Amino acid sequence: MRNAMIIEAILILATLGVLAQGIVWLLMA
Repeated sequence: MRNAMIIEAILILATLGVLAQGIVWLLMA
């Protein structure tokens, strides 16, 4: 159970990171 929660948290953080990079890229462009 704990491993699933860790993986889920990593996926959420990765998604937020990608979204943040996309926003920054749009602002910089």
